[in-house]
Amino acid sequence: MVNHCPSLLNGKVFMEWVGPAVLKAYQWQVNALETTYREISDIYDTSEVRGLSEDCIKKLPECTFKSDNNIVEQCCLASSCAICLQDFKDGDSMRKLPHCGHYFHLSCLDKWLATNGSCPNCRNSVCDDNDV
Repeated sequence: MVNHCPSLLNGKVFMEWVGPAVLKAYQWQVNALETTYREISDIYDTSEVRGLSEDCIKKLPECTFKSDNNIVEQCCLASSCAICLQDFKDGDSMRKLPHCGHYFHLSCLDKWLATNGSCPNCRNSVCDDNDV
């Protein structure tokens, strides 16, 4: 067994046991999966970043959460950030989306909007060309 350890580690035993036809079929499947992913990526433009500009993000309304002013209850929203799933606490910096009125932690939403141009909750567009 000791004599076979190096061949096990470098794959030599595997290559000897597996016939060329099986290996060729495996390689074809792997290549097909990679091609399919590339095609889907092209169809849905998943490789393109659709985030908002920093200027657009900075123009969105900001506020500070205070439990006594019930910002969340006034807007009929959950008491937690839908991005990080943490509860809002007194003193948390928040940002409100203008079209849908959803609130999120400022830092969470800024990171989200840098790569996505829609609300994390309802997927409504955040900024139109002439908005904010």
